[in-house]
Amino acid sequence: MKRTLIKTPFRYYDNGIDEWMEGDEKDEFLNQLAFHIGWIIIEFNSLENSINWYIKEMLSDCESRDETVFLFLSSMTISQKVDLLIRLYGQWIFRDYKLIELREQLKKFEFRLKDAIQKRNKYVHGNWSEVYKGNVVKVKTEAKKDGVYHTFQKFEEEDMNEDFQLIESLHNEIDELDYAFHNKMHNNSNFILIFSYGSNMYSKRLILRVPSTKILGRGKLSGYRLEFSKISKDKSGKATIIKSDSKTDFVLGTVALISKNEKHLLDKAEGLGYGYNETIVQVETDTNESIVANTYIADSNSINDKLKPFTWYLKLVIEGAKEHNLDKKYIISILTIDAIEDKNKERVETELSIFK
Repeated sequence: MKRTLIKTPFRYYDNGIDEWMEGDEKDEFLNQLAFHIGWIIIEFNSLENSINWYIKEMLSDCESRDETVFLFLSSMTISQKVDLLIRLYGQWIFRDYKLIELREQLKKFEFRLKDAIQKRNKYVHGNWSEVYKGNVVKVKTEAKKDGVYHTFQKFEEEDMNEDFQLIESLHNEIDELDYAFHNKMHNNSNFILIFSYGSNMYSKRLILRVPSTKILGRGKLSGYRLEFSKISKDKSGKATIIKSDSKTDFVLGTVALISKNEKHLLDKAEGLGYGYNETIVQVETDTNESIVANTYIADSNSINDKLKPFTWYLKLVIEGAKEHNLDKKYIISILTIDAIEDKNKERVETELSIFK
């Protein structure tokens, strides 16, 4: 909702914009707003207490330290408390790639908290002794290089209800963020990161194989190149990656999180121990982070560079690359791979049914 906000280097009445409210008119206006202002301040103070409590929970590991933390917090402004709270969550959320799903939630929560602070300050610091006709009140005075500036705002009950609802909703948001944070931190050790570069890039295929799968983003593995030379039971070539001497070679793919309890499902689907070995690689994510992830690479004894992939298999790889918006030039390079038709029509129909 767009609100009337006036900034001027002059005092409102000196600028000749309007006149003061006086007497009964002013009292009636303030009586109408007092109820809303009171509840906004009460609700915000309650929110600040919640922020104090969550900071205490992050910093204190025993009751004897609680009082010290609260004493420390009592000397801080609400803006400082919010910055501290965001940093306490952020030092984990922005450091651990497994928590990437919480990043946007934390950013949105921080933005809304700071918005609530600005709105609350207008009520707390508003000059309610001087009200101008048109329901206008001075809410801020600031010194700038070229003089002193004043900000005036028009107050309407509809806007005040909106501000109250924002502050009220932040109670639920901080609870939800904290629950999601601790839940993921607790379960973090039960999940592992997987880098997929072949048919498992297609999300539906990987999820069907491992139900716990959560696709986190894209990844780049430098110093390797993609080939379709892994010998398979159906006599075609499947995807593998080959370590390269060229620093310019790289493989693109997806980074996913899977439960350790379901990893055996992926091992079986990938044929671990039957031509594929499990390898730990260092991958650069699309958020410019360097992470360690598990991947599957063909054993040197299971490679035949004369093999070609089936068209249905290559389609899975290409559709996975498109699904996750991999680099267009990289996708084109996969499209140029020479593929062959699978004569087993039943297998073709089964494999392509995933696209229906």
